Amino acid sequence: MKFMRYTSLLILILALMISLHATQGFCANQWSMYKGSPDHRGFNAPENLNPPLQLKWSWTSNSTDQAIAIESSALIYKNKVFIGTIHGPLEPPSIKSFDLTTGNMLWHYFFGVLGSENAAYATPVIYNDKIYVPNWDGYLYCFNVDNHDPVSPADPAVTYIWRTKIVRDGESRGLRSSPVIKDDTIYIATVEGNTTPFTSRIVALDINSGVIKSQYEFADGLTAISSAAIDGNQLVITVMPYYQMGGRIIKFDISNSTSLSNGPVWNYSLGADEWGASSPVIYEGVIYYLTSKQTTNKTVLYLIDLTSGNQITSYEINEYTYWPFTTPSIAYGNIYIPVQTKLVSLNIASLLDQDPLTDPLSWEYQLPLSAHCNSNDPCSNEFQGSSPIVANGLVFIGVGDVTGGKFIAVDAFTGENKFLFEGPAGYEHYGMGYSIATPAVAEGKVVFASAHDFPWSGLYVFESAIANNNPPVFQNAFDDKHSTLRNGENGLEDILGFDNDTIDNVSIDFVYDPAKAVGNWLSLDANHPSGNPTTQRVYYDVNNATKLGNYPLTFRVKDSRGAYYIDEVNVHIKANTAPVIYSINSTSVNEGQASSLLIKAADSDKDPLTFTSQSLPSGAKYLPLGDVSQSDTISSIDASLILSYLVGKSVFTQEQKLLADVTQDGTISSLDASYILQFLAGKRTSFNTYYLLWTPSFSQAGNYTVRLNVSDGALASFKNVNIEVKDVNVNKKKR
Repeated sequence: MKFMRYTSLLILILALMISLHATQGFCANQWSMYKGSPDHRGFNAPENLNPPLQLKWSWTSNSTDQAIAIESSALIYKNKVFIGTIHGPLEPPSIKSFDLTTGNMLWHYFFGVLGSENAAYATPVIYNDKIYVPNWDGYLYCFNVDNHDPVSPADPAVTYIWRTKIVRDGESRGLRSSPVIKDDTIYIATVEGNTTPFTSRIVALDINSGVIKSQYEFADGLTAISSAAIDGNQLVITVMPYYQMGGRIIKFDISNSTSLSNGPVWNYSLGADEWGASSPVIYEGVIYYLTSKQTTNKTVLYLIDLTSGNQITSYEINEYTYWPFTTPSIAYGNIYIPVQTKLVSLNIASLLDQDPLTDPLSWEYQLPLSAHCNSNDPCSNEFQGSSPIVANGLVFIGVGDVTGGKFIAVDAFTGENKFLFEGPAGYEHYGMGYSIATPAVAEGKVVFASAHDFPWSGLYVFESAIANNNPPVFQNAFDDKHSTLRNGENGLEDILGFDNDTIDNVSIDFVYDPAKAVGNWLSLDANHPSGNPTTQRVYYDVNNATKLGNYPLTFRVKDSRGAYYIDEVNVHIKANTAPVIYSINSTSVNEGQASSLLIKAADSDKDPLTFTSQSLPSGAKYLPLGDVSQSDTISSIDASLILSYLVGKSVFTQEQKLLADVTQDGTISSLDASYILQFLAGKRTSFNTYYLLWTPSFSQAGNYTVRLNVSDGALASFKNVNIEVKDVNVNKKKR
């Protein structure tokens, strides 16, 4: 028994390690970096943000001359809001923390003195309860997010844990790019130099100490003012001549923290007539990047293959965007693009199909901009300001013109306006009231930050105005097992919705036409009743006619009083090949003689396999390698039995010895037990090996055909093995 306890302890330790690894670093359902995630997708999990929205609280400057300016986007983390400021007549540039619920300022740090140019232009990033703030002074600062020891309640000033000077001594400029984090390494780009042409470096720093691990300097006067995006071990950043046309999209391998020094994996060159200061977005192996083409006066969306750097396609929007700093966002199968005077939604599947007869345009929303123009801000240069972000079926964006900044939410599926908040007019010397800070959404709140130099500069926090009605939720949708479907696979999924408000009934449906979303391989139960809780049955049948690719399934659970909750489940349809059983020779055995056949199979798609048999003779066993207990499954008991055997506490039969040799090296060792534990903890794939074990009785002479099947859940293969059992004259043997 002590070996079983030992095995159970090993499995528990492995499970704890997996759990700790999954929960460290970024916290789920927070908004802890620019665009909410390292890939810049700009989408958060469903939030309780049912329209109409109402102002929860605001923090603004009271200056009658020039307010504090904000270009940094807000962050939301553990019921706190963080924002960086640029300058103002009343205080120096700063980083500030507020209570998300009350709006009370918790702490701040001033960069320099009044009038200082040490501005916090870029959005910080939060990781493991630390906030990392880039500054135009060339330093990257690290603070605790929970600073509970201010100098005094009247002066909640704090100090940093560490700061690292990244911009080289003697050079001006600083950090304009927002940082991004992977595996305890923080990546950020610089802008450096005293005169043009300026230069830039991409730098990797240790997240705990701020020590620089590796770096790469861009050549040809290329500078980086946009934020890098990360997907797995791939980092993508865009560079350009400082505020000039042209530039490149560049990919680095960051499989380790010193990889930057190896240089780029590939470069993609933009046209010499293209403006581009947008940050890249990475989604499903494709880079999406926004530019403006001066020669055609159009905004261009490029789709670049992440692996190769080759252009997949491009799409032109018939409107010119002067200096597109804004970054698109992706959700529900669409990409949301801000251009000069409107917000545009394009269907991604249609873009990737590259069918000239299929228009990817889903809808356009005309931004509520004033027709007023003046010499400082002609209409041709009027632009909306912030990047969009998406949550719970809404697209949030900040816009601005001379009549004042506006905060807007539109329906992500129709483009219908759902919310509009207007602020006071902007200063005439700037021509418009900018709202260029990208919104943040988490914890049931959306946070807008106003920007350039007008009386309402500050933070505005909104929440749902629906009182005493908790929105319903999903308990489960497609699980991880079915996040990938293959040709030949069919089945059903039950989606459960419920509402804590017992007076409400709940119903579940697609947000919009499933034929447009996913084609004809998915359908809902037409007889689905409402209730609380309620279950909606989803049927899927993938066949050879189904197009391969990613399908975002967007479900909505709605209660009888109008509150709703929208969830997106991405299902990937991939090509599938049937598994293969390796060659098996026919065999001959005497009655009473033990026999064993090793059956191996493989799947080129690396799908998990299921082994079954038909016409198995009486007394024969078909068991997976590792099933020492011969229980038809592999469990911790099998590892325990191997450990017990190795210390002389158990005796194995010949069949058990075959099943225990998991490594197939001809011996039984602790490595075999370790392989089983790794398999049970999900750290090792299935062994895809079975044994057909049989000792025929003295009455089983004859010829047998056993059918051996292997399936990946969608496609199957089989082989027939012939076994001859030779007759043994028992009476003659006795004499």
